[in-house]
Amino acid sequence: MTRYSKEFKDNIIKQMMPPANKSVNQLAAETGVSEHTLYAWKRAAKSAGIAAPAGESSSER
Repeated sequence: MTRYSKEFKDNIIKQMMPPANKSVNQLAAETGVSEHTLYAWKRAAKSAGIAAPAGESSSER
């Protein structure tokens, strides 16, 4: 299992937010981190109140 630094995770989460608004699919292709992992980071950040990344499903809006 690959371990990622806090700085790396924070940078990825920041890219999911405005103004970049990169999609999980795009970030997965660019970084090599699995989509599953990226969605988990996004969910954890959102639940911690750290971030509210764009790209929620219509049911979350």
